[in-house]
Amino acid sequence: MADGNQQNNVWIFAPDGHFIQNLGRHGQGPGEYSTPVSLQVSPEGDILIDDYLGSRLIFYDRDYQYKKQILVKERICNYFHVNHNNEIFMYEGTVPPSVVRGLQKPWIFDTIKKFNNDGETILSFAPIPEEVFKFSFSCVTDGIAIDKDDFIYEMNPLFYRIRKYTSGGQLVKSFFNPHFQQLEPREGRQGVLNGPYYLEKGLLLVQLQNHLDIFDTEGNFLAGGIALSLNIIYSDGNSFYVEKWEEPQSGQPLPNPVIISYKLNL
Repeated sequence: MADGNQQNNVWIFAPDGHFIQNLGRHGQGPGEYSTPVSLQVSPEGDILIDDYLGSRLIFYDRDYQYKKQILVKERICNYFHVNHNNEIFMYEGTVPPSVVRGLQKPWIFDTIKKFNNDGETILSFAPIPEEVFKFSFSCVTDGIAIDKDDFIYEMNPLFYRIRKYTSGGQLVKSFFNPHFQQLEPREGRQGVLNGPYYLEKGLLLVQLQNHLDIFDTEGNFLAGGIALSLNIIYSDGNSFYVEKWEEPQSGQPLPNPVIISYKLNL
């Protein structure tokens, strides 16, 4: 678990939930990081950490030892994913605060970038939906998932439409919850969407505030409105994980997070 700017740590837990150790440490040296916002495991078992402020991807081996790093040439995006061919994809679906405040004219940019091993962008796709710019809201959250066949599913956190792409950037289809009512700008702040998350049963999960929607990978809406108050942070196999942060007592440091695992039985 990479906790971003909560405690600037990466936590390693066993499958039964007990804490093993922290991976690496905070700093600027080899194997160290400043803001670890996301984590992925490669097909070979390497652990990759996205150091957001350091604009680099840090690689550790399966024994938790520092292996190498890739410096990203342009501004690093917030979240990254690795497919079964070890191809690296970054997601950037956040509208900059200067645009939200009306200080800068909105522009359409691609939300998914593919990088080579030298940290250079070799492909970009999935242009940000124009509808996002109707809302005065900014957030930082992941917005892509990759399935077992390396199809990529993208969704902006402010606009409920899942877009399915090939790893080469070709749009396959788009879909959404047919019962969802998109808020109009005059109705106030837009609810933030969380997801999509992929399960190996061929399912996609999307969370809107305290509810969960379920699709299959062909875009069929299966169920919605399932109560879930804690934010999903990760999915693996047919399980997904949420995090719970307890409020610290007065004068005490922020306590460690609690991770809760769920498995869907469909």
